[in-house]
Amino acid sequence: LATEDRKRNRARTQGSLSARYTPLDWLTFDANVSYDRSDRRLNFFLDQGIKTEGYATGGIGEISQFSGTTNTINSEASANLMRKFGGLTLRSTGRVLLESESNELTTANGQDFAVPGVNSLNNAKTRFVESSVETIKASGYFVTLGGDYSGKYIGDGLIRRDGSSLFGVNERWNNYYRVSGAWRMAQERWWPWAQTLNEFKLRAS
Repeated sequence: LATEDRKRNRARTQGSLSARYTPLDWLTFDANVSYDRSDRRLNFFLDQGIKTEGYATGGIGEISQFSGTTNTINSEASANLMRKFGGLTLRSTGRVLLESESNELTTANGQDFAVPGVNSLNNAKTRFVESSVETIKASGYFVTLGGDYSGKYIGDGLIRRDGSSLFGVNERWNNYYRVSGAWRMAQERWWPWAQTLNEFKLRAS
């Protein structure tokens, strides 16, 4: 380890912006966008002629360089509604979510130096280089609708559609659903155990 020159550098950049707009007392719009970048770099150098565990009389020299960058952008927008109509309270949310991530990786290795003391890939007689670029995208859309009447009868439903580039064409998009209802029987006037059992709710989902 004393003869190796190994350096690792990392940098992280993050930022986000949020906004809210309430044009009516029962309607609110929210939006958010965030950015995340990660930079990574690793340099390794073992000079020619240095005695190591594998080379008792001195190695042939080895060098490697790795660099990776990841960029991620996430954005989200939603509309939230909640309004009362007498004893009926309705609430609804519509939301859009978009995600994008890109990864760029480059790795270079070299062995068998032409001359000692030169920390450069060009000094290696044998070189191996590989790189990759990957982009991942995902999006989601959903709408919820819920309500309750007099605090006794509660209903809720959701429809959602999600997509991801990580899946094949036939499985890239999927739909999801949810519906539920509840009855707070203990709030009814005829409930016989109001003093001892003040909350009893039946729920189906």
